[in-house]
Amino acid sequence: MAKLEQLSSGSYEISIKEKGKITICLIGRIDVETTPSILEKLLSEIKSHSLKSVIVDLNHVSYFDDFGALVVSELKKITLANSAKFSIINARSKTKEILSIVNFDTDQKIDSLTKKDSSNFI
Repeated sequence: MAKLEQLSSGSYEISIKEKGKITICLIGRIDVETTPSILEKLLSEIKSHSLKSVIVDLNHVSYFDDFGALVVSELKKITLANSAKFSIINARSKTKEILSIVNFDTDQKIDSLTKKDSSNFI
């Protein structure tokens, strides 16, 4: 099951492969403009599931700043509160840099697959 939620120029898609195993694909700009709507809708959806694992896929993110890090951080907080596994995949090097600047747990699993930086990341 996949659900795409279009919010301004940022969006997300949720895929549930097995009960409790969720992949969230963030799409487009994840910034100050899109974060409030994404957080409101996405967190309420996530809270309605019994979580075993959450994977955040950043492959389709065109812009990511500290507000994007807030989205990822909130997803992690909810996931870990449910004693579920949390991971990030397809993070570009600039995205990893932003996550480290905002003190995102650097021991947290961030997939080693690094995409070429091709857009205006902060």
